[in-house]
Amino acid sequence: MFDDSVSINPIISVENDPLFQNQNQQELSLSSNDSSAIKQAAAQIANNTQVVSSSVLPDLRITAQTVPLLFYAGDRINFTYTEKNIGSGNAKSSTTKFWLSSDKTLSNNDILLGSDTVPPINVGQSSVESSSFTIRATQPAGRYYVLFQADANQQISENNENNNILASAQITLKSKLPDLTLPTLNAPARANAGSTITINYTEKNQGLGNANNHQTKFYLSRDKIIDSNDVLLGNNSEASLAANTTRSRSKTVTLGSNLLSGNYYLIAAADGLSRINETNENNNLAIKLITINEQSKPDLLFDSFSSQSVATAGETININYNLKNAGNLTALASQTKFYLSSDAVWDSSDVFLDSNAEASLNAGASRNGSQSVTIGTNVASGNYYLIGVADANGQVAELNETNNYSTAQAINITGVPDLTISSLSSPVTTVQPGATLTLNYIEQNLGGGNGGAHYTYFYLSTDNVFDSDDTLLTYTYISSLAPQSSYSDSVDAPLSTSLSEGTYYVFAIADYYNSVAESNEDNNVSDPLEITVSGSALLPDLVISSVSDASVYIDNESSSIIVSVDFSETNLGDGFADVHSIQMYISSDDTFDEFDQYLSLSNYYSNGVLAGATINDTVFGYVDYFTPSGDYYVFLINDAYDEVAESDELNNVSSPIPITI
Repeated sequence: MFDDSVSINPIISVENDPLFQNQNQQELSLSSNDSSAIKQAAAQIANNTQVVSSSVLPDLRITAQTVPLLFYAGDRINFTYTEKNIGSGNAKSSTTKFWLSSDKTLSNNDILLGSDTVPPINVGQSSVESSSFTIRATQPAGRYYVLFQADANQQISENNENNNILASAQITLKSKLPDLTLPTLNAPARANAGSTITINYTEKNQGLGNANNHQTKFYLSRDKIIDSNDVLLGNNSEASLAANTTRSRSKTVTLGSNLLSGNYYLIAAADGLSRINETNENNNLAIKLITINEQSKPDLLFDSFSSQSVATAGETININYNLKNAGNLTALASQTKFYLSSDAVWDSSDVFLDSNAEASLNAGASRNGSQSVTIGTNVASGNYYLIGVADANGQVAELNETNNYSTAQAINITGVPDLTISSLSSPVTTVQPGATLTLNYIEQNLGGGNGGAHYTYFYLSTDNVFDSDDTLLTYTYISSLAPQSSYSDSVDAPLSTSLSEGTYYVFAIADYYNSVAESNEDNNVSDPLEITVSGSALLPDLVISSVSDASVYIDNESSSIIVSVDFSETNLGDGFADVHSIQMYISSDDTFDEFDQYLSLSNYYSNGVLAGATINDTVFGYVDYFTPSGDYYVFLINDAYDEVAESDELNNVSSPIPITI
């Protein structure tokens, strides 16, 4: 009966039979080998009143819409649209959804605006629907599309499932912004400088959005433009203002007492801090002309100001000036002050020099004044300016408070140094006799001139007063010290092994020889550093650690034979070896004894050797001219006069040094 290749896919629809109105459409696929299925299908066909081919389906489509082209976020939008069934079968009731999209394609990023239930639509019929939706208030302003989606819940099987979406024309979404204005501004037409006036004004929000808390500011200007030259009179804090509402406000302000007579503009600025985003930012000002009468006040200024053009730090100079009252009222007593400045403009960093008390001064009058001032000793060399300030303490209320400064008088100042020891310390303050004391110190130049080359000396004293009886410990050399600078260093100060136990004091003296001319010669001595000497003495141990380059030559002028020896002297002990002598002897053999001859003028004096230290030097000796030629030995004798108490007194003789005469 059936070909094996035949496939039957009927859709059975009985629209008028209630039994089948809610049944799903069925799809049957039969083969020639399935006789039961064939029989079942035949029975089904026989029992139904209507058999429709697969093309008998509805097809819903949005054919028209009337969405406005301009929206405001937060508004409720009413609109209409037309939905048509262009298919071949009737469509039951369905749902249409509305989406806000940045393009014409429905995607997961689009925002659902709302939905509408559409009644059944027969073949070829249309349904005109009306609905509404609200765009959320937080939706950003911009360009969008409204997408209409027929059968959005896919309740209906359609011939074409790909034509259900219709995009509106591009719409514009705007935010509801406020718009603050000042429709009215009332204030006195005339006022006196220094007086108080009341400003009455009306504030209106003519925009579509609420204005949050903000400020209204009030200015006094010579023109109708707010800029840095204008005077801020005050401000009012404003509570939020709803859209399309108005309120009356007032503000009391005080006009500056130094205002000059003339016409001004009183300017009120809504949203004076520019914190509100408005639809129109150019309508926030209200302006009213006001005439201000100048207040009767004095006005102190300098008619002239002069002084010498060159001075030395520490010098006292005279400043001559003429003080005038250019105002229209007597100036009461005041103070004139004088400053030294690094530039021609007075500011708080300038150095106060002195002041002069000024008696009252009639309106229009002037008088000459003179004031002696002293340039500080710490002023560095360079170019400066002298500046006078009238009414420096602000005792006089003036018409103009900005003209109290004199012209700047240029002056060249030669700086003078001032050396002092600002700090003297030691890591240890209890030491043994013969120890080496480490002294840390800071030397400062407090003056304005350079501190040239000088010596700093360190002394040990039995009391806390430095004087000529004190003992020199050591010294150091400083080549230069710039103005207002400091120099930090440390020195090793050896203590004598003969010191008795007890309390001592160390002093540092800057510029010991007074080679630097200073502004203050009385502050060169440091505060005393107290130390304690205790315990047994640390003894040195002097040895000639090495000799080299022994040479012999004849001095024709003195008819003498000269022997020179380069040597190294080492202190093997724990204590400082003070000043001592080194002598040279000549011997006919390699053993030093009492028969060996001292070489005249060979007495070499050592300034001292620190514990563990080595010094290198040369000693010279003169041999009698008539000494027979031959081979000899010379010896160096350390601490030849036993000036230094040593831990070992038996190692002071050097090894024999061979020479040939």
